[in-house]
Amino acid sequence: MPIFYAKEVMEEMKRIGAKKCTLIGGEPTLYPHFFDLVQYGRRLNLFMKVVTNGRLLSDIKFVKKLKENGVSLVAISIHGTSARTQNLITQTESYHETVASIKNCLKEKINFLTLTTLNELNQNKIYKIGKFLNELGVKTIIFNLACPSVGEVILAKFVLPPDKLAQIIQDNYFKFKKKGVKVGFYATIPLCLYNRKLLTKMIAENYLVPLAQGGCNVYSATGLAFDPWGNIIPCCKQTKTILINTKDENDRFIYKDRFEEVWKRIRKNFGKRAWQYPSKKCTFCGYKKNCIGGCPLFWGCFNPFDYVEGFDSLR
Repeated sequence: MPIFYAKEVMEEMKRIGAKKCTLIGGEPTLYPHFFDLVQYGRRLNLFMKVVTNGRLLSDIKFVKKLKENGVSLVAISIHGTSARTQNLITQTESYHETVASIKNCLKEKINFLTLTTLNELNQNKIYKIGKFLNELGVKTIIFNLACPSVGEVILAKFVLPPDKLAQIIQDNYFKFKKKGVKVGFYATIPLCLYNRKLLTKMIAENYLVPLAQGGCNVYSATGLAFDPWGNIIPCCKQTKTILINTKDENDRFIYKDRFEEVWKRIRKNFGKRAWQYPSKKCTFCGYKKNCIGGCPLFWGCFNPFDYVEGFDSLR
């Protein structure tokens, strides 16, 4: 992605009201103009978030430069407490560099969190991962769930069934609570898969963040994703779902000062009115507005009728 195109996109998104910009990959820190982009976003008064494997942040100089350029938040992906697990999941020799990056962010007092994707390969190590990160000094420990992705994403190979994910999250709730370790899970699966009484506690304690509150930009219609080729896609997990291309033959952003035209074309793909619940049982469920039936990507791989039961009311 040419730097001039990226800046034009950021300028236009700012013009129409954007407040945040997330750099995600691939690996955004490998982008040749990475620091220039972070700095430019801050000049536009955008909240600049970076999602990274942390490998380059194992160099303290890189972390210091991040801080100098005003990065708002760093999210570091870590999927295990051993080189074997982490490297198997990521298919890279990244573990020691990732751990070093966390220590460097702590040392430099960078605003950061960790992201761990619960999947088939680390399902029995979730408590161990949370405890390990807590002992390192990480204050914000987030788990998300591997889900089927429209595109070539390694973790998509290791997706667990929705009911299995719910059980793992519930089982670990008691372990974390007993030891006083605070973590959070993004609930991208239907809430009716959890024990109802326990569900109320988990949400109240921010251990479980319902999908409608966890930043699904497709449902909330509050965000867009741009891929390196200038395509707008619904979210970063739907890389093959191209809604419209925004580059001309010279790699310039073609909708400068008129992005409203694009929104008119693609808005039917976003928002509550466009949202499709996976089952009729969702219709009268008391948790419908928070749950929204789970992430739709799950239902391309699993049959919702095998999982969605719904709750009759909020009582």
